Amino acid sequence: MKKHLKPFVFLVVLGLMLSSPTARAEDNGDAEDNDGNNNSRPIFNQLIKTDREAFREKVKTERRDFVEKLKTDREKFRSEVRIKKEEFRSASKERKAEFRSRAREMLSQRFEVVVANLEKIQARVGEIIEKLKADGKDTEDAESYLDLSEQKLEAAKDKVAEIKALIPDTDEKVTPEVFEQIKLLAREAKDLLKESHSALRDAIKEIKDLRGEDNITN
Repeated sequence: MKKHLKPFVFLVVLGLMLSSPTARAEDNGDAEDNDGNNNSRPIFNQLIKTDREAFREKVKTERRDFVEKLKTDREKFRSEVRIKKEEFRSASKERKAEFRSRAREMLSQRFEVVVANLEKIQARVGEIIEKLKADGKDTEDAESYLDLSEQKLEAAKDKVAEIKALIPDTDEKVTPEVFEQIKLLAREAKDLLKESHSALRDAIKEIKDLRGEDNITN
């Protein structure tokens, strides 16, 4: 499970990126004719609009592909768990104890840490969006992605709560059915966290685009 959560480590880096001062692009592209009239603004505005639409479409396409891949990988994982469930029927007492211990560790040292980090950066992103809105920026897309991130995080937290309730109080109660349920719920929680993280990154991309900065690519 640990290797699947490594992509979330860079959340701290994103937080630092957002908290540092950034230079705003200056609009020096408005040329004037000999009479002092600005004739380039309509063309300039159209170019900005075209670039913005292309950017939005790119973000939507990337997100759609990301979600589809999650679904495909999750179905493959379900098939693998069904096989492991049957193998677990002959699990020794030691193996059951190890599984129960790892399940508890997964909750306290992995999922809960990721949830806390996501919540912190969501709050920071929300503050920046409000400031941009106050400055007259169109923050609709950024707000939508942040809202989606928060929804996915809440769903992940529900899954984590289900896992916590499922973990038996003794090793003997770790049945193949409990093994399967915990495995599947953990995968669903992980995917929801990844979706929350992805939507949060998209919100940050929107912020950087509104600020006229280069968008993050990793």
